[in-house]
Amino acid sequence: MRSFAAVVAGALLAVGAAFVLNACAAADPGPVHKPLQVTSPPARP
Repeated sequence: MRSFAAVVAGALLAVGAAFVLNACAAADPGPVHKPLQVTSPPARP
C-alpha cells in the first residue's frame, strides 16, 4: 500500500512539474523559448 502511495505522489509531482513548465513557457512567448537555447553556443562569433 505504501508503494501505491509513492506512485501516486510521483505522478502528481510529474503533473505539477509539467504544469509549471507549461506556465513558464506561456508566460514569455517569443522566437527563442526553446530549452536547448540556453546550453547551445551562440551562432554569431
